Amino acid sequence: MSKLKELIKRAMPEEKKANAKKDIFAYYVGRPITYILSLPFLDTNISPNAITIFSFVFVILGAVFTSIPGSVYFLLIGWIAYFIWALLDGVDGNVARYRQQFSKTGSALDAMGGYLAMYFTFFSYGIAAYNYPGWLTNWASNNLGITSLIFVILGSISGFSLIFPRLIMHKLKSSTSNSETKIEDIQQKSNYNFIKTFVLNITSISGFIEVFMLAICILAIFKIYLFDIFTIIYALINFLFMLVSLIKLLRE
Repeated sequence: MSKLKELIKRAMPEEKKANAKKDIFAYYVGRPITYILSLPFLDTNISPNAITIFSFVFVILGAVFTSIPGSVYFLLIGWIAYFIWALLDGVDGNVARYRQQFSKTGSALDAMGGYLAMYFTFFSYGIAAYNYPGWLTNWASNNLGITSLIFVILGSISGFSLIFPRLIMHKLKSSTSNSETKIEDIQQKSNYNFIKTFVLNITSISGFIEVFMLAICILAIFKIYLFDIFTIIYALINFLFMLVSLIKLLRE
């Protein structure tokens, strides 16, 4: 068996595959790329945790370049950085499962990277909406007196809304034993119905959001700025996600 086939077998067992397939873009586009990128790490001394920590650099670069005004090409560089993070977020898990190297530290670092990406992605796109006002921003400014600074605030709220219910979930799980709680992990996807699967695909930071972000960045080159619309839509979606998740968690 080739090393690639062995990697895929170990990194994507059947029980994990049913879960992963729900996130369509991440599974069918991102995941195959991560297998190729993982191969050079398999026979090195580079630990999965080191790969995870290295991926943080690309989250920060993505946020910085997306937030810098002056050139729309910075936005594309920012998108590339975010996409590399998403790939590395899969590489570290592939390497860990291939070598059977698991630890609480690794789990914490992986969550840290995800939370950083969730927050900074939406926050930086809110800043981009401020830097590159679109027709909606201009309309709101002229007719409602609302300045584009509101999009920075909405971007921050949007990113926070994805993180907060996950923090509550982990707190509840750590406060009760498995026999005392029926809390369902909001990351568990294998039993999702159509609506949950749809929401997952449009909110997963490694999913179709990557496609939407790329399209918006490309349109910006032609002076079509949709960062404000992106920020408003995702502020609403993510805020509703937070409310529904918190209600469900607190009920259980």
